[in-house]
Amino acid sequence: MEAPLGVLAARAGYQRTLVGALLIGAICSLAQAMLPPISIVLPLRFIEGLSHLGIVVSAPTLMALDSAPQHRSIVMGLWGTFFGVAFALTAWIGAPLLNDYGLAAFLLAHAALMGVLLVCTLIMFGANVQFDGGFAETTYRLRQLLGESIGVFRNLRTSLAGFVFLFHTCMFVALLTFVPRLVEDTETAAFLLVALPLVTILGTFAAGGLAQYVVSPVVLAAVAYVAVGVGAVSFHAAISADEGVAMAALLLMLASGAVQGSAFAVIPFVANTSADQARAKRGGCSIGKPRRDHWTACFCFRRQRKRHARSLDRRSGALRPGVHADSLCGHAHAR
Repeated sequence: MEAPLGVLAARAGYQRTLVGALLIGAICSLAQAMLPPISIVLPLRFIEGLSHLGIVVSAPTLMALDSAPQHRSIVMGLWGTFFGVAFALTAWIGAPLLNDYGLAAFLLAHAALMGVLLVCTLIMFGANVQFDGGFAETTYRLRQLLGESIGVFRNLRTSLAGFVFLFHTCMFVALLTFVPRLVEDTETAAFLLVALPLVTILGTFAAGGLAQYVVSPVVLAAVAYVAVGVGAVSFHAAISADEGVAMAALLLMLASGAVQGSAFAVIPFVANTSADQARAKRGGCSIGKPRRDHWTACFCFRRQRKRHARSLDRRSGALRPGVHADSLCGHAHAR
């Protein structure tokens, strides 16, 4: 869905797409704040998801077009912090708002934020946004639309960043969700829930600077992935030894943030024209976003299966004392 939407956004104009996406997102959130039945909520969520994809396609493209070539990697690193910023704001403001005032207030605040961003966008664009004309050009044949979408992935210049982003999204949300829950100490876990998103922001923005002035984004992406692997092994060792858990988790998410920053910095590095850069961004969204959702669910499913298996071991061990002792030793060693 994302790649065809990106093609349509390019035809309609990125400014129009951004303004329209913000408006639709605000309206959908406002409607959901009324807490309608699920038969209405699901279509609203689908439409709101499309509006958010419009933002993801148009906003970074406009940022790249308005930035100087020598600053493009830094700008893309700045854009790449949106994941971490969203998690940090939700943990800082969203969770208390949800707990104290309920879901309706949370959705209403989201609608208000989208409205504020819409007003700021209109002020920034001024009279440059043209709402008349242009949309007739988007009504062309479905075959051409699909052809342009497939062409995004057949060209390495427009697909490389997406594949770098793919494996990042396979782990990023799952790591932010489950790493704090693997920590037994409640104070450390509460600290990591807030600190991990902030560390990923630092890693993402730092990657933009490194890609601009120190090393190429492609090399940086490879180094960042190696750092994620080292960080994962270190975190597992820290959990087993029950020492340095917080530091290992922070270093792991710092490396993960650097992967995200390098993925977006790859776009202006390999795609020379603005059209190729726009195709690369929508290709990254198309490859990465669905995998982000799927792999988080997979991590959750595996974690629940392990808990169920341990529960069965304990039940069977209660009937067999020798097996029960062995299982306890195994769990202690695993921890």
